Amino acid sequence: MPVTIGIDGQTIGTLRNGGFLTVDLPAGPKTITARALVSRVTARFDLEPARTVYVSLWAQPTGLPPPRGAIGLQRAYPMINETGLFSMAFLDESSAKAKLANLSLSDGCGR
Repeated sequence: MPVTIGIDGQTIGTLRNGGFLTVDLPAGPKTITARALVSRVTARFDLEPARTVYVSLWAQPTGLPPPRGAIGLQRAYPMINETGLFSMAFLDESSAKAKLANLSLSDGCGR
């Protein structure tokens, strides 16, 4: 199922299974939103200058939140999970790079 990814209300691309997106943004407070069909998950974070932020998104077919304490997760940012079909987490750099090695670039990257 394709998932539309937005930053601060602007669509940056469509994420497909096994894919990733990349975008350069100015520093400051950001809101990232992932949406598909009638489901949406949103997170807010502060982007520091010259910093890379890695976000992982996965389906939750049951609609239940993921278990707490997953390995490799970055500090917690508030998640606003409106309807619960998927979940989002911020990853540390080494965990993210390991995941990226198995993914391909999705449509609409490089805004």
